[in-house]
Amino acid sequence: MAITPGGHGVVAGSLKAGQGTNFWIGAYLLREQYAPAWTFVHDGMGALEHARSVSVGPMGHIYGGGLANGFPAVVYLNP
Repeated sequence: MAITPGGHGVVAGSLKAGQGTNFWIGAYLLREQYAPAWTFVHDGMGALEHARSVSVGPMGHIYGGGLANGFPAVVYLNP
């Protein structure tokens, strides 16, 4: 879990999708709501994807890392 400059808690993981899983990152404003403020899902079309780490840069950019079918996978988000 990481915290953005705006106070969102950002978490990473995976979502079940058919026979595989999709890379997933979600942001929650912890003091106001339980529903995500935004989410990112990469549709791997049946691949086994799993986000394992997330970090936030000083300008609020989100960096995620994990695996896709056993290979390194990264994502950069500018919410």
